[in-house]
Amino acid sequence: MVHGRGHKIARFSWKITRPDSFNHSTLLSALYNIARDKNNTIAQVLSSSPPNISFRRDLVGARLMSWHNLLSRLDRINLTQGRDVFRWNLTTSGSFTVDSMYRALMHSEAPESNNKKIWKAKIPLKVKIFMWYLCRGVVLTKDNLARRNWPGSKKCCFCTHNETIKHLFFQCKFARSTWSVIQIASNLYPPTSVANIFGHWLDGISNRFKTLIRVGAYALLWSLWLCRNALVFNDKNASPLQVIFRCTHSLRMWSILQRAEYQPLFKAVCTRLEQVAMKFFTQHGWQHNLRIGPPTVST
Repeated sequence: MVHGRGHKIARFSWKITRPDSFNHSTLLSALYNIARDKNNTIAQVLSSSPPNISFRRDLVGARLMSWHNLLSRLDRINLTQGRDVFRWNLTTSGSFTVDSMYRALMHSEAPESNNKKIWKAKIPLKVKIFMWYLCRGVVLTKDNLARRNWPGSKKCCFCTHNETIKHLFFQCKFARSTWSVIQIASNLYPPTSVANIFGHWLDGISNRFKTLIRVGAYALLWSLWLCRNALVFNDKNASPLQVIFRCTHSLRMWSILQRAEYQPLFKAVCTRLEQVAMKFFTQHGWQHNLRIGPPTVST
């Protein structure tokens, strides 16, 4: 970025992110979330000393360190009388190229183990990309759109709470109903966040089956997103039962991508999930013998 008068660049100070620093970007986002005036321009911020930025709560710990880091970076900004100009710092010409972005992303410090789990999963590429976006917290939920000055309502389309990634996929009553089917069918406690899926959610489960279970989680998250979009963009009502059946449809399609010995397991899981979902949502009950047991491992 090349600054001129600084009158046309809003929220720039919050978006100073390095392609090699995932944690740095996350901490700045945390500061942005508690800032009082999120749309101030560079000129407004630097109109006084210290910078004209205030927060809704005290800065302590990592946020305080991030604030000091931000101050040091703002100190290096020199405004001129010229026009504000955007410059792409990943190329010598200053112009954006897809190749430079790709290389920066591939060498970023976003949690490498999570990236590997996603890219190695035997699922369609578009779902891998969606999960990668989800892992980085940049899926275009309404809160993320609002950060880009989108003027629409922030309300979740399934309830009255504001839509965030965590709310839409894990906390909304619509999502919780869907995850309840998984819990009833498998005895797996539902994950609480995207980080939890890649963290301690499957502790105690054999590594060879963790990947397969995550594929199921990917299918459910993808199905939730598709049903959400169908409601938002096409006004098509959705139910948790539809999410489950969309999920099992995806898993059946993806089963051919898995190792041959796991394909029957995928199909059996889909059948059991559908049975449990029908019992759960149509008869308001379930039977113990419908639980998905541990896979039989041949010796």
